[in-house]
Amino acid sequence: MIAAQLVVEESAEQFAFRHALTRQAIEAELLVRERAALHRTIAEMIEQIYVGALAPHVVDLVYHSYEAGMWERALDYGRRAGERAQALGAPYTAIEQFTRALDAADKLAAMPDPTLYRARGNAFETIGDFNHARDDYERALRLVRDGGEGLAEWQCLIDLGQLWAGRDYEQAGTWFRSALDCAETPITNPPSPLLQAMHDGVRDGPDAVVRGVRALFGDITPHYEARLRALDYQAQAANLEYGQYHRPGLEDVLPTMTMPCLIYMAEEDDPGFTHVQSYVAQMPNAHFFGVPGNHVSANTNLTVIVPKVREFLAQIVVQFQCSPRAE
Repeated sequence: MIAAQLVVEESAEQFAFRHALTRQAIEAELLVRERAALHRTIAEMIEQIYVGALAPHVVDLVYHSYEAGMWERALDYGRRAGERAQALGAPYTAIEQFTRALDAADKLAAMPDPTLYRARGNAFETIGDFNHARDDYERALRLVRDGGEGLAEWQCLIDLGQLWAGRDYEQAGTWFRSALDCAETPITNPPSPLLQAMHDGVRDGPDAVVRGVRALFGDITPHYEARLRALDYQAQAANLEYGQYHRPGLEDVLPTMTMPCLIYMAEEDDPGFTHVQSYVAQMPNAHFFGVPGNHVSANTNLTVIVPKVREFLAQIVVQFQCSPRAE
């Protein structure tokens, strides 16, 4: 294959196809069973060779794990590859990897993970794909509400508010007000349907859990039902209860929001103006200023906004230059 210039030797122990189509043509000649076995072998060899240093190889690992039908590994590596791609500023790759992770979860008949939908939605938002970002954020919101996860619900509402802020301030305000209500309202609601199903399982056994999950999600596969019957219902209930009944309030959340940010608001938009100002004061690296006028006129008052933005960016540059990481 080297003589035919189909592959190139990259190192003493590593070869690569010159073109992806060459690899696809060779794979097509193999039986499905043979391909799966080959992908499994490759994935396992990567794990053995690079044990302790898998991060640079997670894209290869998720690909081979997925093609081998090793769904649990594909789910894990897909998540890790997506997170790595996001950290490196590669949103298209992140979308591809998070999608593979979600597909693997579906193959496992596992409960959808809202954090994967949030992460993929963030990647879609980064590339300006509003519709797909909104769909993923809303799917994540439905899932966390079904699971009774209070803090996660607040995060999803914030995601949707920030997404809409670039398109429709009225819609954004609706989502942000919902996030504020979520953070400030004491939790007095009954157990979520999923939590109730787990409580029923503790009391009445697996059949009760299966009934509850079917009522919540509709038809489920036999494989998914088998996994439900094998769960530790007491442990599952404990995890869901923590999410539902231990949601931190704003006084706990705001001090943890340490990313530098600049927030402005129309001075005539009271009482919202006063509330926002007090909340920003609790965020360690947030800066706030008011713009004369109402919501419409304030957003076009560039003579006030632009100098403030320049001043804020100059401060960020100085902070970065003085940080240990910049040396």
